[in-house]
Amino acid sequence: MTRDSFDLAIVGGGPAGLAAMDLADECGLSCVLIDENSSLGGRIFHGIETDGQDHLYGTDATWARTLVADAKHAGSILTGRTVFDITHHDDGPINIHILGDEGAETVLARRLLIATGATERPFAFPGWTLPGVMTAGGVQTLLKGAAVVPDGPVVLAGSGPLLLLVALQLKRAGAQIAALLDTTPAANAMAAAPLLASAAFSGFAVWRGLGLLMAIRAQSIPVYRGVTKLVAHGEDTVASVEFEHGRGRRRFECRLLVTHLGILPDTQAARLAGCRLRWEPALPGWVPIVDSYGNTSRSGIMIAGDAAGIGGAESARHAGRVAATEAATQLGAISMGERDHRIAPDLARLKRLGRERAFLDRLFLPPERLRVPTDDGTIVCRCEEITAGELRAQAAGGVCEINQVKAITRCGMGPCQGRVCGVLAADIIADAMGAAVESVGYLRVRPPLKPVPLDVLAARAEIATPPPEAAFLYTREG
Repeated sequence: MTRDSFDLAIVGGGPAGLAAMDLADECGLSCVLIDENSSLGGRIFHGIETDGQDHLYGTDATWARTLVADAKHAGSILTGRTVFDITHHDDGPINIHILGDEGAETVLARRLLIATGATERPFAFPGWTLPGVMTAGGVQTLLKGAAVVPDGPVVLAGSGPLLLLVALQLKRAGAQIAALLDTTPAANAMAAAPLLASAAFSGFAVWRGLGLLMAIRAQSIPVYRGVTKLVAHGEDTVASVEFEHGRGRRRFECRLLVTHLGILPDTQAARLAGCRLRWEPALPGWVPIVDSYGNTSRSGIMIAGDAAGIGGAESARHAGRVAATEAATQLGAISMGERDHRIAPDLARLKRLGRERAFLDRLFLPPERLRVPTDDGTIVCRCEEITAGELRAQAAGGVCEINQVKAITRCGMGPCQGRVCGVLAADIIADAMGAAVESVGYLRVRPPLKPVPLDVLAARAEIATPPPEAAFLYTREG
């Protein structure tokens, strides 16, 4: 089924998408917002519409709820829909192919804004695939969306603000926290120190971080810093975690091991649409090439929020407003002068928040020793059960491009299409070759972006392939 055409289609119901929806409606555009979750809020505000959950969102709860309420009055909302293909020809509308409970549909739009947010960086070590080992984002989603509190001792391991926040949220929810294992290298603090003053006067993240640390201490959560060489043990489920701390090794029993090693832009939809990427050393990782207004290398397609580069919820809200205003300008709804007047405060705020983000990126930069598992038996690709040793063997044999490795080993060919293993596999191959990660490239994606029933594919005349220029989607230059 093909729906009516819209001026602007937004994929993603987080801060960027919600803010863009409201602003586009204000400019007179017809809008539709598509999100695969059953409710709005995105990953960061998952469950925001549930009463009594304000303690999980802090001071952001008020404006997040306002964003959701405003978006619901701004246009069509399609929740519970998964985008599985995007086709676009420069002389026609953009086709967003979605799947929901009612089957497959195609949404037509003159402009497309991708606001799919961020995804967690994979953190692989021996035992990370055991049941009971979960990412911090996954645990937080269960806590926010279903008020699920783990039973038994919990250990958290990794680095980054989200890990600290989840530790505190679990503790306050009644979970038994056995230990917080901080893998942040001590050298990071020294490297980030010159950026601290600018960050502290540019936003609230630094002060919130200090508040988190004080709260964790007040809750008597045991913290071990400088942790390395993690190993999860167990048979049918995780039973304990072993690690190196100082000059020795320690071990804690646990029923849940929560891991986190930072976040990266979710670029799946952007790459499917044929948008070019660049390597960002500060993450490190791939980000779409966008200008100050969110325009990409593909005409009519824009990206805003963490999907365009990690900035956080407030930054995403401002970026969404900027992108929607740009779309309105391109479609003739407002003039360039009005655009510049509208977005001047947003651009100024984004510039200040950028200084804050530079500090956080440097402080929590994951070192190579954590991004590359040293044990050859560690599984990298869960779908196809490809190990780190198998990838290193390919690199030793001269296979140096990740899509070649994919064709030989099937790494990245499973249902997740490389969402979990892609970044990890590239790090391993680059390390084995002694080369820069960007020279290895990134796994290409093809439709369907996510698994769909065969009858859906059979009902369609064809699944369009990516445009020719999308065959090589990554570049070293911005």
